Amino acid sequence: MKIVITGVTKGLGRALTEEFIRAGHTVIGCGRSGDAIFDLRMTHHAPHDFSVVDVGLDTK
Repeated sequence: MKIVITGVTKGLGRALTEEFIRAGHTVIGCGRSGDAIFDLRMTHHAPHDFSVVDVGLDTK
């Protein structure tokens, strides 16, 4: 099964990512921390995919 998770870089999102991968699912995820996304990419290769995404609203 393919699973999409936001906030994969820490906390609940990271824990869910690791658990779904351990269970044999493909995870597609995003998070704000470039370093943490890099670590996920180096640890979990294709078919998993992780991207840096910041959906914050800059009102300046």
